Amino acid sequence: MSLNHQTPEFIESDNPGREINYPQGVTEIIFGQFGFQAPEAGHAEEFISTSRRYFALENGPARVERCHGVSSGVHEDILIAYWLSRESYENWLASSNFPEWWESLSPDGPFGYWREIVSPDIGRVGGVYFGLASDRHVGLTSLLGAPPTQRWGYWGGYRDRMRASQQDSFEPELGVEPLPRRRPNTLGRRVIVDAPNNILLVREGQESTYVTGAIERKSWDTEVKPALAKWIKYLAENPELSGALVVREVAELELETGESTEKLSQLIYFQSLRHLERAARTQPSHVALYNSYMKMLGEVGAAGETAQLVVWVDQFLVQTGRMLAEYINCDPQLGLLPWFDAVDS
Repeated sequence: MSLNHQTPEFIESDNPGREINYPQGVTEIIFGQFGFQAPEAGHAEEFISTSRRYFALENGPARVERCHGVSSGVHEDILIAYWLSRESYENWLASSNFPEWWESLSPDGPFGYWREIVSPDIGRVGGVYFGLASDRHVGLTSLLGAPPTQRWGYWGGYRDRMRASQQDSFEPELGVEPLPRRRPNTLGRRVIVDAPNNILLVREGQESTYVTGAIERKSWDTEVKPALAKWIKYLAENPELSGALVVREVAELELETGESTEKLSQLIYFQSLRHLERAARTQPSHVALYNSYMKMLGEVGAAGETAQLVVWVDQFLVQTGRMLAEYINCDPQLGLLPWFDAVDS
């Protein structure tokens, strides 16, 4: 199947919330993270440039983004890639020589490499987006339409925005009890992690590029952004309670130059959708974040203005056998390594 990637249709609306459309012919989404790990910044350019050369080949990803973060003192440079069909993704793998290059990456030395690629059915993909415009798209809305929606602002919206939820309760394969944290011996090895059914990958994002009004800028800088930081800090520091097994807090960079932007992303794996729903509903830091955002919308609206802060979520519910998580010479606490069995690849 060949898809014509055009700018998604934008429908004007007073409703600030939007969700992705499911166009005919799109049956699944391939979402990949390709990462480089180093003890300090400044070593990733060769990995980034080589990966991008492969991505630019025929059947490469329809969208590529770049970001950087630091976790436990380790620097991670990440390329995020979206494909709109498995056929395109598999054809790219077969014709690009990317697999051979990836296999050549050494498990020895100071650097680590990893890839986490999920390919859920479209009914297990969702998202909600605020602050978009006809020339302003993020995440999946860069590739798919984003009509107005009422499915936001209430507990249960995450579930309702995945249409497979009408037939599937998405029960966690490993139950709801906290998982034991491990410290596997992964340095100097190439390993694959077998992820269980129904773990949830969330990409949350915020962009303040278009925020020019004084009221909204002050609210973002002094209330919403600090509240967001507290929520993410809670998730990262309390995986057993929150079910947030992996929390990558990253700054998005210009793809070509690596320069800073006013875009943030949080890439989070939850043990299950149920874990996210419980944490979002009961954790005071998330309730405070929600309240601060709604307060900002109210204040901006009362001033006769329209909020320009872009706030959004892509969500992917992983299916058994539909995820590749591979780590080469990586820190044992990276990604899914501390939570699930790792075997040599």
